[in-house]
Amino acid sequence: MPKYYGCPCEGCGKPLTLQDDIVVCPDCGAPYHRTCYEKMGLCIHAPAHGAGYEWKFPYQDAQLRTCPTCGERTLRSENVCRCCGAALLPLLQALPSPEEESWYRQVVAFARVQAARYPYFLVPPLPPGEEMTATELQVLRLMCADKSNAEIGRILDIKLPTVKTHVSHILTKLNVSRRSEAKTAARRLWLVE
Repeated sequence: MPKYYGCPCEGCGKPLTLQDDIVVCPDCGAPYHRTCYEKMGLCIHAPAHGAGYEWKFPYQDAQLRTCPTCGERTLRSENVCRCCGAALLPLLQALPSPEEESWYRQVVAFARVQAARYPYFLVPPLPPGEEMTATELQVLRLMCADKSNAEIGRILDIKLPTVKTHVSHILTKLNVSRRSEAKTAARRLWLVE
């Protein structure tokens, strides 16, 4: 019953979601969680049924949006999908035109990747004074690509002792003792993709 997703249950007031077992009053069309309706025994609007009362959806379409992750309808004022718990990005929900849908999906996907780093995305990955130099970052990326010291030297056009010095500095700054540990630490600190 997609028409009822996002509106409150007439019994408990909690929003109806895709996972809920929804029942509708046969007289007025008011939606309920099945357990609420069975617990109450009758519709809360039963006294008004004789006068022809009809339940109306409480929100305008402009007040609702669809979660890009699960497809659940939710209020635009909410920042988290009540169905799947995904973060909803209110500033990105208003699309000027349907042809921008692919751009919107790309921006939302990128924002979710960034949000996955929260609350650490503002924290520098390494303490001040221990930041990697540009050359060390190049060497680290090549180490993470499983290149040997000799291969790194050929790729960057630097001598083998220089590569070894950079590797040593990288291991010290990451506080690890092996190249495999450096690879794990670099991914954890978002120094490499």
